[in-house]
Amino acid sequence: MNRHVPALVNRYLLPALQAATIFAPIFVGLQRYCYLKNEAAMELIIQFDQMMYSPKSGPVTTAVELGRALDDVGVTPEELNDFLLNLERVATAHQSGLINTDIVCAHFKWDLNGALHDPKIVRFILDAKRTDPTVYDNVIDLAVDCNVSTNLSKCPLLSQAPPENDEKLLCR
Repeated sequence: MNRHVPALVNRYLLPALQAATIFAPIFVGLQRYCYLKNEAAMELIIQFDQMMYSPKSGPVTTAVELGRALDDVGVTPEELNDFLLNLERVATAHQSGLINTDIVCAHFKWDLNGALHDPKIVRFILDAKRTDPTVYDNVIDLAVDCNVSTNLSKCPLLSQAPPENDEKLLCR
């Protein structure tokens, strides 16, 4: 049996070692690429966090994160719009592949969940969709990607819905 060992080594072990020698640098390179990509994504996340707490959208972000109803806080439409536009920017970075789903959802799922369940934000989005049916669609897409339940969806005929009952404006 011992005389077959060199044949087995030559036949199986040496090609495996050669393959490992070839593929090891590729594997290390891929690990480094993923690390750098995640590092760049984290830098973007930090920038987006700073935007979410800017003077314009900070009051909305703080209230949403604390679970306070925005009807009780007294935020302005400009602050609501800035908050939602910041979430649109996050969604655009996610859709373009700059931030992967795991990272974006880990950092913004709480904001999305709180925002899209707050009656004032939902009314604000519905009112905006009466004039532009595609406004804030990226935020809704991001919510779907992060498994945030919402009654909002992209509604192409939203502007033609009767305004007396907001529940009728929600399409599925």
